[in-house]
Amino acid sequence: MIRPTGFLILADEAATWRVAGLIQLDRVVLALNEWMDENWPNEIVPAVIFWHPDVPNSSRWLPRHPRITHIRVTESVKSASLDTFVLHARVFIFREGMAELLPVISDVRLETIPEENNESWNELNVRFGTATDTISHPSTARAWRYLRNQSDVLACEKQLLRQSGKSQDGVVSRFFNRPFSRFVSRFLLRYDLAPTTWTIVLFVLPMAAFFCLARGDYGGIVAGALLFQIYSMLDGCDGEIARATYQESNRGGRIDDFLDMLGSVLFVLGLGLGLFRTRSSFYLLEGLLCAAVIVINEWSLRRVQLSDQPESEKLTEALYPRHRRLLAGRWGRIFNDNVWWWIIQFTKRDAAILAFLLLALADQSPWILHLWLTVSATTLILSARSNAAGGTDVPDRV
Repeated sequence: MIRPTGFLILADEAATWRVAGLIQLDRVVLALNEWMDENWPNEIVPAVIFWHPDVPNSSRWLPRHPRITHIRVTESVKSASLDTFVLHARVFIFREGMAELLPVISDVRLETIPEENNESWNELNVRFGTATDTISHPSTARAWRYLRNQSDVLACEKQLLRQSGKSQDGVVSRFFNRPFSRFVSRFLLRYDLAPTTWTIVLFVLPMAAFFCLARGDYGGIVAGALLFQIYSMLDGCDGEIARATYQESNRGGRIDDFLDMLGSVLFVLGLGLGLFRTRSSFYLLEGLLCAAVIVINEWSLRRVQLSDQPESEKLTEALYPRHRRLLAGRWGRIFNDNVWWWIIQFTKRDAAILAFLLLALADQSPWILHLWLTVSATTLILSARSNAAGGTDVPDRV
């Protein structure tokens, strides 16, 4: 593995371009920081910003993103050391793409300490351009792209968001929800919107859905189910924003999971109350029971982390970490991998919410409660038996 002792980053007007929520120069340094954190988390390397001499001093700056902890940034070109790697602020680096870019530019290193003039800057620029133009690597298209002009920005944003999905995305999420959320995320990335802010603001939809469902009539239930479907589609935006702007955090993941659970509770309580008002008191009890099972089930899934996991890589990628224990050991042997995979896809939240909307449209809303309670109770039973089989009290990392 290449282990550079420092970097020199060529910066021109493209360093100020905002692409997918980040200024280009910030993104390059953050990509370096991510690579260092993955490979040498206890080390700090210098990065010298070599501004083009035509860029006025008033337009120059140093990246100060709070996530930059392994890169020491400076503008002192004279402090650069020989054999330093040369990078360019025009390179849009996708998440975890630095490992693919470094071998491409491995020969573009400082042979002498450059002078701060046009000749030195242009010479390094030509060397970098030659290396990135002539190399042919199968993974470079997904790792990095060179921004020749601002017309390339749109393509980079689209590709970055296409790569922001999760292996755990269900069929409905992958082909229906994600395209919609990516379209919205591209708009949201124009603004300095924190992912957690979007998570909290978006929660107004399940709150509104609760009051629609509580009406109990056909129109109210359809409206509530539709609002919840929109919430499910937009729920991926916070994660897409976080991954595009290096803002992932355990705290944000916990808030997102908690509000998702609370939204589910509001849905079943609202529907139970609505059906109680228009049909029978039985549905209120069913709604309360379903809400309780949802809460207990979520707590149970997080309480114990078992050491064993499903042997199938296909199942491991399809499940969120806190659900993998359900198919560990004896439970995973009940059906073969393909059967389990399809069961997982059609019981995931994205597929379930769409199915609930279709049931509401078909005026079969009681079945929403019946199915939700059945799946939640089954998951709770499996979780309880898995917990009883042994484990350690280690919460999942989100």
